[in-house]
Amino acid sequence: MTDPAAESQIDLIRDRHKQLKRQRQNRFLQAAWRTLVTLSVAVGLGWAVSQPEWKLRQQSQIAISGNNQLSTAGLESLLPFSFPLSLIRLEPQRIETVLQKHAHIQQVLVSRKLFPPRATIFVQERPPVAITRCDRCLLVTDPGDSKALKIGPADTWILDDQGVALPAQYYPAFANAKDLPALEMENFLSPLPETAVAPLKKIAAAQNAKPMILNQQKQKQWQRMYSVLQSSSVIKSDSPVQLSSINWQDLANLKLKTKLGEIHLGSDDSHFAKQLKALDEMRSLSDTIDIEQIVYIDLQNPDQPDLEMRNPPEPSVPPT
Repeated sequence: MTDPAAESQIDLIRDRHKQLKRQRQNRFLQAAWRTLVTLSVAVGLGWAVSQPEWKLRQQSQIAISGNNQLSTAGLESLLPFSFPLSLIRLEPQRIETVLQKHAHIQQVLVSRKLFPPRATIFVQERPPVAITRCDRCLLVTDPGDSKALKIGPADTWILDDQGVALPAQYYPAFANAKDLPALEMENFLSPLPETAVAPLKKIAAAQNAKPMILNQQKQKQWQRMYSVLQSSSVIKSDSPVQLSSINWQDLANLKLKTKLGEIHLGSDDSHFAKQLKALDEMRSLSDTIDIEQIVYIDLQNPDQPDLEMRNPPEPSVPPT
């Protein structure tokens, strides 16, 4: 004879299994429905923004803000895309990378708007700190790519603390030469290497320009040096030893131009802070020496400065 209590327990277990099965089916259907809706929305949005009415067709649909010194037109010329451009193909990360690497830009924030289609690029600038001169030079950002960004040509270039160079025309406030940064970097731009692709040379020749590049070694060395310079008094206009230029022609021996004349630093910039300190301690040198007679001051060893004179004093002859 069957035990009613046991049959009741079995029925409860069966009902529980059926209930759990229905719950799993419901959860599966809900997940499938959500996935379908998400895919539909994504496909619909992708289709919508790919339509002609959701394209950026002209520069006026892109607003650049935050640039207080750099011209908007200058920044627009650096943007890594051409028109027409679908909003979905606008790459904020690429825009950020290009502007930070090739312009005096510290931060970039890109936002997009569908109705009406437009984009906003907010930038935070890095300040201009120096100049370099290079007659009718065309700056090539990648000598191995004929489609690489090309900046210029220009004669006067502005540098920031990262060693990034831009034509002076990008700075409307520098229309007058007297407003340019006081510190000059001589020979900071380097000639295009012989290994550069031929089309780049033809492009420069067509513009009657000299193709140049930014040397990464110079840039990295300048970054280290400027972090020391900005806290030194030698760059102040009222300093008796004011630094006016740095010559990068020979990386094995960087040369400074100061009120005391030419200073030889050598190649090891790890001593730069001590070299500037030694230079600053020479502020009263003109009281004892005719500065015009100094050929150069060798500070490769800042603990033992060496003066190369035009007419060194003749050794005294002992009496016979």
